[in-house]
Amino acid sequence: MSTKRAIGGAVAVLLACSPMFAADAAPPSSHLATPSSPTGLYDNGALLPSGRLVKPLGKVTPLGDFPSAIAVAPAGNLAVVLNSGQGEGSNPDQGNESLQLVDVATGEVVQTVTDHAPGKPTFFSSGVVFSPDGAHVFASGGGNDELYDYALVNGRLSLAHSWLSTRKHGLPMVPDVADQFGYSRGVAISPKGDVLYVTNEQGGSITALDSASGAIRWETQLPGQAAALGPYASSIAVSPDGKTAYAPAQGQNVVYAQRSLRRPRSAITRAGSQ
Repeated sequence: MSTKRAIGGAVAVLLACSPMFAADAAPPSSHLATPSSPTGLYDNGALLPSGRLVKPLGKVTPLGDFPSAIAVAPAGNLAVVLNSGQGEGSNPDQGNESLQLVDVATGEVVQTVTDHAPGKPTFFSSGVVFSPDGAHVFASGGGNDELYDYALVNGRLSLAHSWLSTRKHGLPMVPDVADQFGYSRGVAISPKGDVLYVTNEQGGSITALDSASGAIRWETQLPGQAAALGPYASSIAVSPDGKTAYAPAQGQNVVYAQRSLRRPRSAITRAGSQ
């Protein structure tokens, strides 16, 4: 979960090479960004987490707090944005974590989902994907060690299931240490739509789940989890033929390839090796 303070986000094309503050900036205003302002949209541009002030090109759609992932429906008419935000019940300047459904043609936010269970933080992470038929949206649940299955019916999302993303969930942990056994991060789906693949960042594993039942088919440990710098797998992608999954390991600066996905005991290797 992000700890960055933000007042909003946007989907836009940004000019990364723009100066931090242009000499011909707009006249003084209470809505102008300054070096100490929170990230967000202002009269004189968009302030990025890096402190750089830029002016977006094209249409800007204001979103929730700290947008971290986006997926477009197979039909191309809708997009789902995952806002990793500050969590349920945070102060108004920070905003809750949420999923937002956006009409691609108009740029309008048509639905915002801020909680999947009363009294429980959503803890959305940075993985979101549509099913091939566009009927479901799957989002990773970070510190909840969960994967959320949202049904998309009549252009609206509703939570259908919550599934654990690792068999290690609930094991005893060292005090004051973050969730070292799970933390679902990236998610991908097979071309047929029957299997979901999730990276558990802190646990250093890849899990395959049945997309209909949520049952864990297999969970494979990435190399080096016991080392001082574990793999810390983030995102994950599946090849078009559905035979190989690729997961970048942030802690090791490599990409791992899990081949023969229908045979869970096949070895994980570094991408590019035999």
